Amino acid sequence: MDATRARLFGVLVLVGKPVSARELVALCRPLGISATNVKSHLTRLVAEGALLRTGRRRAHRYAISAQRQGFVHAISSRLALLPAEPWDGQWLMVAMKTQTRREERQQLRDRLWFDGFRPCGPDTYLRPAWPRAWALALAEDLMSVASACVMGPLVSTLHLGQVRKLYRLRPMDAEARRLARQIETIGRRVKSPDQAFKVRHTIGGLVAGLVSHVPTLPRTIWGDLTGLRDLQLAYARLEARVVPLSDAFVGAIVSGTARIGVPIKHLRATRGAPRRTAVNGRGVRERHVTQA
Repeated sequence: MDATRARLFGVLVLVGKPVSARELVALCRPLGISATNVKSHLTRLVAEGALLRTGRRRAHRYAISAQRQGFVHAISSRLALLPAEPWDGQWLMVAMKTQTRREERQQLRDRLWFDGFRPCGPDTYLRPAWPRAWALALAEDLMSVASACVMGPLVSTLHLGQVRKLYRLRPMDAEARRLARQIETIGRRVKSPDQAFKVRHTIGGLVAGLVSHVPTLPRTIWGDLTGLRDLQLAYARLEARVVPLSDAFVGAIVSGTARIGVPIKHLRATRGAPRRTAVNGRGVRERHVTQA
């Protein structure tokens, strides 16, 4: 998915319901996306299966497809604090089938990588079997596409440093810290509803781009690397500040109370607006998702 289509997809993530092409044009105006670009990329997103189009020909409405909703939910869930469940040291190992089409093998590799598996041998992938209930469900699901799926302790022991190196956690931790500081700085500058929407969209894209490469791992593995937690907290604080203003901007567009084409800068934040944590798809490679 190229940058413009990813940004358009991100707008629909933030809106959270079907909208018309005309409404999308208005919603994309603060992001600098032209009406022509919106309409041409909508067609491509529908063709790719990322969006669902409903309604009559001249009254089409667009929403994220059920297939991509799972991906959005999986990314958003990575912004939640880690489960308190301890890790018992067991691992989940998957071996790929040798006689499958190249396309299918690449799809499975992408899926395994997104779910936190890392290569430990030729066509063999490994990750901690944690949280346990999720790992068991995933193992059962993978049996239909893999030649073998095994859960248990390793005969030899992987030291914490080796596991961190396997996942490149130190560079990710540093990047998460930098992004957390950036979020704190940007969040203090938001004043208007259209600016809040733009900031929420932009920061959501940056956060999604990072956390899509950071799998859910036990606290034991992260240890004293707290960058991801810093990012989670900074993003939650930003959402608390900008969501009401952002929702006021979206509400004015989709409710018809604002004249589309006129800048919206002086709306009041919606009181009691639900604070939902959502991220857009900017810079994120789409994959089949099994984990929330």
